[in-house]
Amino acid sequence: MLDTIGKIKDQAIEFSNHIKAGEDRIRDLGNEVTALKEAKVADEKARLELQKRAEAAEKALAKTNKDSAEWLRKLTMVNRHLTSKISDTSPHYFP
Repeated sequence: MLDTIGKIKDQAIEFSNHIKAGEDRIRDLGNEVTALKEAKVADEKARLELQKRAEAAEKALAKTNKDSAEWLRKLTMVNRHLTSKISDTSPHYFP
């Protein structure tokens, strides 16, 4: 009888150890899920930040292109004006 009680006690201890190991595994998996959710949120924030920066850079590039086109238009007008003045005053430079 004592042998049977000892075996039941050993089985109860082993079962208890399995339950604790299962609880630990569940806790570890819960922590892993939490970490993955946090990483997903961080990735989404980083993606949104990069998207905002890309849009800002695209707007800045468009403005720079517009400004450059305006300066080119003005320089072309000045060049034409100066060319016409030079040709009026010095016909031998422009046949």
